[in-house]
Amino acid sequence: MAGLVNNAGVGTPWPMELCPLDEFRWHLEVNVTGQLAVTQACLPLLKHARGRIVNVGSEGGRITLPFMGAVTASKHALVAVTGALRRPSSRPSPG
Repeated sequence: MAGLVNNAGVGTPWPMELCPLDEFRWHLEVNVTGQLAVTQACLPLLKHARGRIVNVGSEGGRITLPFMGAVTASKHALVAVTGALRRPSSRPSPG
């Protein structure tokens, strides 16, 4: 059995009205895009081995805490990406 555990995560507290857009983008890049990139890179081997993927999230995927809007937005997005990966694809695998 093969597996991938995505455990990336960053979080800096900001009130949303003051959060610099570069900071917000950084949260999305690490917490969502980075995990998807690693998953896509490993997916051919995982499919061949009939392996599993575990995306480690946080309570931020369920609730929004004060000053943690950028973190929780990214963790909510990770929940959505994980759900989408769980669904079988109707497209053939490339290559």
